[in-house]
Amino acid sequence: MPLKCLHDLDSTDGTVQMRDVNMEGESTLILVPHPNMLDPNDPLRWPAWRKHVAFGSVCAFTFLANYAIGGLAPAFYPLSIEFNKTQAETSGLLIWPILVFGLFNFFWVPIANYIGKRPVFVFASGLLCIAYIWGATAKTFESLFWSNIVAAFAGASTEALGAAIVNDIYFLHERAGKMSIYCSAISTGNSVGP
Repeated sequence: MPLKCLHDLDSTDGTVQMRDVNMEGESTLILVPHPNMLDPNDPLRWPAWRKHVAFGSVCAFTFLANYAIGGLAPAFYPLSIEFNKTQAETSGLLIWPILVFGLFNFFWVPIANYIGKRPVFVFASGLLCIAYIWGATAKTFESLFWSNIVAAFAGASTEALGAAIVNDIYFLHERAGKMSIYCSAISTGNSVGP
């Protein structure tokens, strides 16, 4: 039998077969990865509302972390006048936190692999809230600067762990839609913040 297309050679939709066709021609969805039926705490077995609440908190944390990091950019001129700093010095309120935000992904991933994603996420969320309160009440430029650094340190955990949490609580066929929402939370925070 000659091949007419690549689909004749391999009928799967990708590298993982997502549907199983029985003898009657009916297809059923194959859940990948398979949930552990013996573990009641397996996130793949959670009800949909619980998954969505966990995912919503990840997206909210991601949005707020990105929102606040870039949120000071339009206020550089008034901040430079208030704290008697140059524009170059004031831009450090954005430049250094972005550097910390990018570098400390490498810190949070091994910690989360050792301790667990949930405790790291809860700790980082609390630290982010404390840093934002500190920044809102800052009276000096140095205090505002270091509150942004601490907030970026805490917010870096969302960049690394957000996708991993989506991977843990959703099946393969659900992940693309959830990752698009997660990436939208990142980009919306970066655009709405300023």
